[in-house]
Amino acid sequence: MNKRVLNVCVATIAVALFGFGCSSTTPPPPVHTSQSTGGISNPQPLSLVGLDPKDAARKIMFVGGNSIEIHESFTGPGKALAAALGYGTSVDRSVVINKYSPDVSAEMEWKATTQIASPTKNDPRHFTQKQYVGSITDSGLRSSYSLYPPMYWRHTKSSALGTSSLWLSQDVYEDLEKTYLGTMKFGVEDGELLGFASSTPQLRQTIRDLQSGINRVIDRTDVFLATSTIATQDLKVNGTTSTVRVINVRSWFGKMSVLDNPENPLVLSVTLGRPAGIDFGGFFDYKITELRDLQQ
Repeated sequence: MNKRVLNVCVATIAVALFGFGCSSTTPPPPVHTSQSTGGISNPQPLSLVGLDPKDAARKIMFVGGNSIEIHESFTGPGKALAAALGYGTSVDRSVVINKYSPDVSAEMEWKATTQIASPTKNDPRHFTQKQYVGSITDSGLRSSYSLYPPMYWRHTKSSALGTSSLWLSQDVYEDLEKTYLGTMKFGVEDGELLGFASSTPQLRQTIRDLQSGINRVIDRTDVFLATSTIATQDLKVNGTTSTVRVINVRSWFGKMSVLDNPENPLVLSVTLGRPAGIDFGGFFDYKITELRDLQQ
């Protein structure tokens, strides 16, 4: 099996870019914009009630105007990362799809809300709410081998060029869905990806610890080897929780779950864990809590 490299970027300012493209001579599928309703004049809200998990997962498709609700948490050394980004220890993010073309590209805009600890003399537990907005363009869904986790999106317009942002690319999905085995590189061990870390000594030390740990085990452990299994997971869609089929993926660095849908392999959750023998202590995780405004 040809190994695929899935690089989950942990950069805010610099994101590792990998080449991607489509060698097919066939025209790409139509882009679904906020004006597109799939030819249905009066689209009905999507309901997954009564469907088995596989069919439910395959029914979930995006058009412009759909939204994704994400909850993000920072743990361990990730708290220093959160502070560098202007976040508290958790973030709630609303993502609106502007354009989505399966196996080709996606564009989004987002608003993030977070609570920052700001103790006062009269209230030592006082928090201040902050909001940030931005947009994402150039998500490559054909053969990109990097994710672009939402906690690293810039607070302005930014390009996901070289990554598949919130989805697996088609090539990566096919490997994990068909063979249950692949190569995944989360990228946290690459200090070059953390250009902002110069002002956060804890992050610099975490990266050095990871690099040292990899050097100790690389000769006997493929730290980038990933395995996948088919499972089910509850997912709230248009206010109703249903069970969908997912692909659970694990590697030395952590785990993720992916919607088992070849036309919409949305990464539903990502958790970076504690690699064996390294005091990594978490770092971050995110989970999609709801999909809204989806249509039949």
